[in-house]
Amino acid sequence: MYFRRSGGGKALRDRGIGLARVGFWFFLLQQKIRERAKLCKMRSSVVLLVVLVVSLAVRLANINRPQKIIFDELVISKFMNKIREREFLFDVFPPLGKMYLTAASELTHWSVPSNLTHVGQELPAGSGFAQVRAINAVVGGISSMLVSGICLEGGMTAWPALVGGLMNGLDVLATIQSRVMMPDTFMVLLEQIAFFFAMKSWNASKRKSRVAPLLWMVLAGVASGSAVATKWTSYAVVVIISSISFFGIPPFLTHGGVAWPTVLAFYAAAASTYYFWFDIYLSWCNRSGENDNFTTIPFQASLIGSNHAVDNEPMEPWRKIYEYNKLMWQYSRVLGCKSCQSLVL
Repeated sequence: MYFRRSGGGKALRDRGIGLARVGFWFFLLQQKIRERAKLCKMRSSVVLLVVLVVSLAVRLANINRPQKIIFDELVISKFMNKIREREFLFDVFPPLGKMYLTAASELTHWSVPSNLTHVGQELPAGSGFAQVRAINAVVGGISSMLVSGICLEGGMTAWPALVGGLMNGLDVLATIQSRVMMPDTFMVLLEQIAFFFAMKSWNASKRKSRVAPLLWMVLAGVASGSAVATKWTSYAVVVIISSISFFGIPPFLTHGGVAWPTVLAFYAAAASTYYFWFDIYLSWCNRSGENDNFTTIPFQASLIGSNHAVDNEPMEPWRKIYEYNKLMWQYSRVLGCKSCQSLVL
């Protein structure tokens, strides 16, 4: 009776109505946030699809022209034949790019003609070389789409992400190198995948997550190691990811570097992946060939059919990988010095 006279019931009712109103407005706000998130996700999907379609259209149009061997396609084709025959062949570049193109030629059933001798040589129509180029063109289209994906992951809205992807998709150099049988487009895609995974790790660390940054950084290490196993110039992506992870460079990472176990996991994954691809290559191409004289006697003794296999102990796999990389370093320095001399002269 006292509670009713003192107005306590009315105050309690007003408070309940107020809480109900707050809850209702909070529910509406939550619905709007969900709708906006769904709209942003739909816009992002449309952006990725548009960039992919435009990039593929540009790259796949008249993919069989010119119907001739272009630039490094001649050298790459010879390497593809050697890999098919499992014959060892030394090159100044790591082997993953040539392995990728060999797998593409196997997928399209293209047998590299044995009479290829010079750049500009005609290729028979319907031989399958255009299909190998098409696979590389598809890789280039995915690479352009991933540029938009990186923009979106970095917090950009749909329109800037669309512009970024189309700039790469319509870039002349990127288009040309993805229309020929060369591993550069594959290398660029691996670098972009590595950076995308690293951005996933940095964004997860901003949310104070413990496990997700480590897992994403391991995936970034796998992609980085694969990129370096395609061409050594990809060490740049390792340096970039390491610098941002250590020092927290804005806008990618604004609150300082990530935890050191995460960075160590990145290095471990990259080094292990690099070693893995070399081990696969040297295990597959284990037959003696015409270029064995680039290597030491113990290395040659490890190859099937070598004249040195009888009198010498075969080299252990890790030592073969070390020697191959040592040779690449030595020959790349020699080629670099010759290039510098030619520029000076």
